[in-house]
Amino acid sequence: GAELWALDEVASVHIEKLHLFALKKFLGVERRTPNDFVYGDTGRYPISIHSVIRCINYWLKLLQMPDSRLPHKAYLMLYRLDERGKVNWVSKVRKFLFLYGFGVVWVNQSVGDCRAFVSVLRERLIDCRWQNWASHMHESERFSTYCGFNGFLHETKLYLKLDFDRHIKTVVTRFRFGVSDLFVHYYRYKSGNNFDMICPLCRQAQENEVHFVLCCPFLTDLRLRFISEKFYKNPNLFRLNLLMASTQEEIVRNFALYLYKAFKLRKIAMS
Repeated sequence: GAELWALDEVASVHIEKLHLFALKKFLGVERRTPNDFVYGDTGRYPISIHSVIRCINYWLKLLQMPDSRLPHKAYLMLYRLDERGKVNWVSKVRKFLFLYGFGVVWVNQSVGDCRAFVSVLRERLIDCRWQNWASHMHESERFSTYCGFNGFLHETKLYLKLDFDRHIKTVVTRFRFGVSDLFVHYYRYKSGNNFDMICPLCRQAQENEVHFVLCCPFLTDLRLRFISEKFYKNPNLFRLNLLMASTQEEIVRNFALYLYKAFKLRKIAMS
């Protein structure tokens, strides 16, 4: 029934909550994990876009019906009510089309090629969504680390496509999202400054992403096994971002295995 309720904002919000709940279950992260991270790594956009497209397709179908059809007569009745200021389903279609720059389509009450129009509309909705996503990601320092390696390719990240154990993918996801057990992640939103941020493995430096992946001497053997020297020879945030942004399957696979084994060693050391 999306043809009728798709332009209802409340309904779309509830549908998207279910969509995000499923995605977070798939990624193995908590429900309070920022939604923008989820969209970024899965390459997905709000499922409500599909519902809206179905609604507009139905509107176009009504326009093309013969005058004798009851649905067409009902549409004309709602159209006249909208002209008199009575808000209804037609009113929502009109506002939606004007909002996304298709006011001329509403005025003409027709399109030349329905399939081409719907295709252009879908692309515009998706583009607008990703523009809003990028704008929001760059407005907050909370997302600065993620933006450093994520890039702007709106597609499912390679590590999610590889044939991994689900637990390995979850470790990578949590590290990328900044919601892992590392002290730099765990204490990010804790009040006060009296926290022991020293690495529990080597006890030589503060535990952050760069130290854990490229520097910690306790993990040297693991690093030599799974990470290329070019990334840890002169360790810094830029090189870590290059490693995490890699699109080479071997590098992505080895990095995932490194994180999985490193976090296991960390857990043993802290037990």
